[in-house]
Amino acid sequence: MSKLQKFRIEWLKDEIFADWLKEVPEDISKAYCKFCLCTIRARRADLIKHTEEKKHKSAKTNTVQTHDNKLKIVESENMSIVPVEISSNDHEQNLTYQQRIEIQRKENMDLFETLGVYDVANNLMDSLNKHRADKLANKLNKKQTGVKRKRSPSRRSQRIAKLLDDGIDIISNKLRLESNENVHNTEENIPKSNLSNQISISIPQENITYFEKLNADISIERAAENSVHTYAIDRYTKVLGGLKMHGPPLKVAGNRIYSLAVHPSETSLIIAAGDLKGYIAFYNKNDSTNSPTTYKVHDTSVNCLSFCSWDPYKLFSTSHDGSVRCGDIVNYTFDMIYNTKLWVNDTTNSNFSTHTTWHTEYERNLLIGCGAGRVDLVDMRTPNKIQKTIQCHKRSVRTVQCHPLQNHYFLTSSALGEVSLWDIRNVTDKSLNPVLQFEHNAVMKSAFFSHSGINMISTSTDNFIRIFNTSELNETASKPVKKIPHNNNTGKWLSVIKAKWTPGRDDIFFTGSMISNPKRIEMYSSSGILLHNLIDKDYMTTYCPVIEAHPTQAIYVGGNSSGRIHIYSA
Repeated sequence: MSKLQKFRIEWLKDEIFADWLKEVPEDISKAYCKFCLCTIRARRADLIKHTEEKKHKSAKTNTVQTHDNKLKIVESENMSIVPVEISSNDHEQNLTYQQRIEIQRKENMDLFETLGVYDVANNLMDSLNKHRADKLANKLNKKQTGVKRKRSPSRRSQRIAKLLDDGIDIISNKLRLESNENVHNTEENIPKSNLSNQISISIPQENITYFEKLNADISIERAAENSVHTYAIDRYTKVLGGLKMHGPPLKVAGNRIYSLAVHPSETSLIIAAGDLKGYIAFYNKNDSTNSPTTYKVHDTSVNCLSFCSWDPYKLFSTSHDGSVRCGDIVNYTFDMIYNTKLWVNDTTNSNFSTHTTWHTEYERNLLIGCGAGRVDLVDMRTPNKIQKTIQCHKRSVRTVQCHPLQNHYFLTSSALGEVSLWDIRNVTDKSLNPVLQFEHNAVMKSAFFSHSGINMISTSTDNFIRIFNTSELNETASKPVKKIPHNNNTGKWLSVIKAKWTPGRDDIFFTGSMISNPKRIEMYSSSGILLHNLIDKDYMTTYCPVIEAHPTQAIYVGGNSSGRIHIYSA
């Protein structure tokens, strides 16, 4: 051991250390402070440092040693001086270090007892325990006597949880309680009128002038030039690049737009829009007032609109209230042609639901999709009479469409994640089996054939757009040739996104987009390549999930949740 770490006897005579320093016989590398009752490393520098410490100086001030009677006096501001006799053994050099520590510990305990420290500590602990007990009792009394408040559950994102709006899992349990494209709140579901019982609704007299102008514009026939929809894909992509909005969006409806239809007129842009509350609005670009006219035609949302292919003066509308009407621009009426009350007494339908969702033309007839999973055939020559009924699905039919070239085939999509092809020639009183089923595992939004039927596109809630090659209707066609990741979840406050083919084409389709910056309408090729985005940062500032295109011109119309339409044209 070095000299610097060895206790030196001469330190005991040093006036700096003499009054407090003691030797530790068991460990010559240590020194003992009588004031602080602690050991220090036996090195002069450490001893000097110890004398300068605040703790040591305080202990030295509060401890007074008397040589005559060997008493230790403890002094404080709030207590008198209490003498405590110290055993003479403390000064005997033959005691070990541990023995001295034990003696000192006993002396400290006696001192605490003399000062009443233990009594004070016990009283303080009793007071704390009593305070805790009183606090707990008050809390229990409030729970028992207070008014119980019913806490509302925290909101969860059902899209992230991959649940339907009613909390049912999409993948594992294929059940759907409603076929409407969006969930309405309770007030919206309650009809404010009873229009579904009216066979015919006449246009008000003050709007006759508007319809006369509309009738005149439709009657102007102009042979359609070579439709831009027939251009090669590269040339058509350049046409898309030149489309833009020529003004702000037009307010045509008072509520969220659910459906759109663009008239095939070559002389005027005529648009029909159906909204959440059952109103149908007409917009005629050639009208001098340039103000749309709106009519209350249904009790609830208008899910589907289409201008008649064999009579340009008629408009078909399908509503969630269970009715389908034909708007007659010449006679100024909206006539009932179908109502689910026609089969309200059908006890064979185990899954009774009376709303309607979609319609499609079939040889001057209509195929109508229903919430009960059935498709009804109505002959336009004998309206309000069901010619045939096909039970296609256990739950709601979302969309129905006839094959463009082979009309006896029709395509359905359902809320159970099923897309099926049916042959209307095989309809009997017994159950009908589908000709073909297309693979899906999520709730469907829509399914549509392309212009000539060689391709089919589907939109579903699993955030995919699927493309099928249907040039040959066999088992090979049931598997998608392309799956495009796409956010299709519009939530509760937007209408549903449905990807659709551009009229007259088999290679380009359009869809709404949930990309927020900037808002857009997306144009894709049949191979899944994004060709172009219709964007206008100045005028298109909202999502447009509902989109339709002009049958022959490069005009795209998007509807939003505030009843406005965005028109893109050259």
